[in-house]
Amino acid sequence: MVHDQRIGRLLTELTEDLTPRPDPYGRVLARHRRGRRRAVTGTFCAVVLLAATGVAIAGVRPGGGSDTPPATAQEPWENMLAWGDRLARSEPRGTVGGDAGYVAALADTLMAEQRAGRFDRLTEPVREVRVLFVDDVGPHRVALAAFVRAEPVPDTDWPNDLTWMVADRGAGAQDLGRTAAERGAGDGLAPYESLTIGSLDRPDELAYVGVAPQGCVLAAAPMTSLDTWTPEPTGSYLVRPPGVMRPEWFRVSCDGVTRKQFPSPGSAAPEGVTDEQFATAMSRVRGKMDEAKARVELNSAIGSWGYTVTALPTVLWIGRTTGVGGGEGHTMVLTAPAVGGGWLGQVAVVRDVPSSDGATINLVHFHTRADPGGRGRVLAVHLDQEPAAGGSTRLLVVAPSGATEVRAIRDGSEVSRGQVRDGAAQLTVPGAEALVLEAVDGTGAVLGTGGVADPSSPTGEIDNWDED
Repeated sequence: MVHDQRIGRLLTELTEDLTPRPDPYGRVLARHRRGRRRAVTGTFCAVVLLAATGVAIAGVRPGGGSDTPPATAQEPWENMLAWGDRLARSEPRGTVGGDAGYVAALADTLMAEQRAGRFDRLTEPVREVRVLFVDDVGPHRVALAAFVRAEPVPDTDWPNDLTWMVADRGAGAQDLGRTAAERGAGDGLAPYESLTIGSLDRPDELAYVGVAPQGCVLAAAPMTSLDTWTPEPTGSYLVRPPGVMRPEWFRVSCDGVTRKQFPSPGSAAPEGVTDEQFATAMSRVRGKMDEAKARVELNSAIGSWGYTVTALPTVLWIGRTTGVGGGEGHTMVLTAPAVGGGWLGQVAVVRDVPSSDGATINLVHFHTRADPGGRGRVLAVHLDQEPAAGGSTRLLVVAPSGATEVRAIRDGSEVSRGQVRDGAAQLTVPGAEALVLEAVDGTGAVLGTGGVADPSSPTGEIDNWDED
């Protein structure tokens, strides 16, 4: 994928949560539950941003000294605030974090920089700076700090802002604390904060730091064996310097409960697919292929799925669809075996005309138990995020080679049918429940059958700080 295309995709993902919405509580929960890492690519955007950044989560009394877990039977929002409070109250972690004099000097420098107005996103009055992590990570010295606001953010009660600082290895507190070292600021402190340093297409230079509340336990497992977890020797934080990153998953457990589980940054083809890999991915494709667009979407899916899949995606169909997200455009259906079992899938529609909010790409995610590209398989995917009036829904049906028609059957009766063009058909059906799709040839012989794919996208990730 060319750099301009990467930049566009990265900025779209990184800014999708910045649009104000009327329900800040719902927005926060959605962002946590989505659990999508924010991959940081410093060379693309000239900055290193937050990876896996949640939202502002901090307690009612940050700056205290308690490791007491959140009480049970609270509202979800209160649970998240309580876990964020526990992180804000934690002692500094990291080898350098054990140097009280260095930590105090760093906190003083950060406070002076903030009061001088040098942090663009940290402009509200701050009454305290708490350093939560400082250590050398490969060629870098990295720090995480919380800014305790004088007044919580209205409507959300987020009392803390945060910033990551990155300077050269061994940097003094004054150099690390100046805003020139800022590499990511947030409008709130989540229960787990992490930073990815470097460019994803240069995996040997990639570094990662993750910090959980004090008393929690971080563990790692190979991507291929998520039942084999090894606790990190550092306990409640995790460091992966350059040259150490590998395909693995991380887990945060607090008081015996798994609160977060997610894959490490990276993918099976960080530099983009080779010609051989591209040929393999396209070996079962149906429809009409635009190679340039296919490469872009294939590389995008690889980067998006990362280590939630165990193999490179396969492209099942390429063509055009209408009405997806209210538009029309070039469409590609991809699938890959999921770490947690089954297959993850994605319908990517590159719109001919941007939507009213400027979107140029619509994505529809799905999950199947069996390989949707297997012999005799018929794949049907929802194209509507919500059913139309009367409960009807539109489906994209990818049919086996040789099929001329697709029939939708429920309880032995046909409810819809459509002609197959370029390997697929679009059907409108009266609901997808208990629906069976049959693909037939010109003689009426059934070439394959299948159901409607699950519109969810289970990846094995966990993010339940909001739960009791």
